[in-house]
Amino acid sequence: MSKHAMTAQDAAGIGRIGGLSVVAKHGPDAIAARARAGLWRKFCREADPDGVLSETERTRRAELVQRAYYARLAKRSADSRRRRSRKGDGDG
Repeated sequence: MSKHAMTAQDAAGIGRIGGLSVVAKHGPDAIAARARAGLWRKFCREADPDGVLSETERTRRAELVQRAYYARLAKRSADSRRRRSRKGDGDG
């Protein structure tokens, strides 16, 4: 067994190679569609964890869960940009 431990850079490089290989084989649209479908299933599970709602109500609630998810993402991004902007203000 090798005594060489895998570094984060090694793992990132292997992951990049794997990701590029998958996209080359299946195409970026197929990969993105699969990811979107998985995320939508997650929203549906959060909206109706027990599976008791009608399809219409589950979809309506999942759309709200999705909107909340993206609103949180946007807020985190804006907060991060604001922090970076403030950090750069004092360096001049």
